[in-house]
Order: sequence, then C-alpha cells, then structure tokens
Amino acid sequence: METKSESSAAARHYHHCPQCKARLKRVYSKKRERWYWHCPPESGCDAWYADRDGEPVLRPVRRSEPVDGVQCPECGEAMVWVEGGRYGPFWSCSTRRETNCPGVRDCLDPERGAVAGNVSPNCPVDPDHGPMRRRDGVNGVFFGCRKYPDCDATINFEDMITDAEAADGAGV
Repeated sequence: METKSESSAAARHYHHCPQCKARLKRVYSKKRERWYWHCPPESGCDAWYADRDGEPVLRPVRRSEPVDGVQCPECGEAMVWVEGGRYGPFWSCSTRRETNCPGVRDCLDPERGAVAGNVSPNCPVDPDHGPMRRRDGVNGVFFGCRKYPDCDATINFEDMITDAEAADGAGV
C-alpha cells in the first residue's frame, strides 16, 4: 500500500528550463497579481516564464550578440535583439542581467530583424520621454509615447516604415 507522501510525489510533475535544464519554481507576483515560473538564480540562467493554467509557457527565447548602433535608452550600452518575447521581438540592454538595467526598446518592424535602424523612435514632443511604444489600435499599428496619458504623441506606423525603407535604400 502506498503512503500519502509516495502517491503525491509520484503524481507531482516537474518542469525544467529549456535553456539550462534546471527545475522551475512557480512563484506568485503580488505586484502584478499573477503566477510566473522562475529558473533559480543559482543555475546561472535566471529566466522567467509566463503561467497558463498552472503550466509554464516555455517559448524559446533567442538573443543576438550586442548590435552596434542601437543604444540602451537608460545606460547607453549596446542592445541585443530578443526573439520569443511575450509580445514578439524587442531590443533589450546587453547588460540587463548583470546590472538589472531596465532598458528595453520596441522594434520598428519585426520582419526586419536585428538591424541598427529597426528601433522605435523617440518621443517627438519631448525626447526626455524616451523611446515610443509600438501599439495596436482600431486603425492599425502606431507608435505612442511611453508617458501616455501625460503625453499623447503618436506616429503612424506606415510613415515610419516608409522612412525606414527610404533610409535602407540610401544606405543609411
């Protein structure tokens, strides 16, 4: 006859990090009021995964080498291209893991990939607001200021793509 501890241990299923193979731990964020899966820092990976119905969402996340010409809006270091993010590809500070730098930038066009000109523009009203966010609206994709609703600056996505293609054609 099985004891209670043996049966519960047999029924328990562990999830492992696809990057470092360490066992993931499910943690609750009081700030965001949701569950996440965390790879322990002692594994050297320190990855986080979303939770869906008690199971981790294990998207493969790929990072490029630091790209010259794309600077972090927070610390000025080079940024890396990250694929597999929850909302698609984006730029992240290359020193984010070591220094906890909060620097991220949205990409201009996910199809263009890790090229220097593929970064979201800065706010045209106040450059101190930093890079704009890529957003989906009822009329399509646009870029809006991160400080919304204090600043309601927007840029049409089609205008940005046309400008980027012209810059690519000119060799900029």
